Amino acid sequence: PISVKCETLANLSFRWFHGYVTSEEANSRLESKPYGSYLVRLSTTSPGKPYTLSILTSRTHIDHRRISY
Repeated sequence: PISVKCETLANLSFRWFHGYVTSEEANSRLESKPYGSYLVRLSTTSPGKPYTLSILTSRTHIDHRRISY
C-alpha cells in the first residue's frame, strides 16, 4: 500500500481527482472524452511520487505523468 498524506483526502471532493486508479482504468475513463480531458489519480506504482496526471493528448493517446511536489 502507498502511504498518502492526510491532505490527499481533501482532494476526493474534486471531479478531476479519481483516487486509486490504474493507468488502464484511467485510459478507460478518458478514451471517450474530448481532447485535452484529464484526471489526477494516486499512483499505484510509485510511492515516492503519489500523484499521476493522465491526459488525453490526442484522439488515440493518453499520457501519464508523475506529479512531484
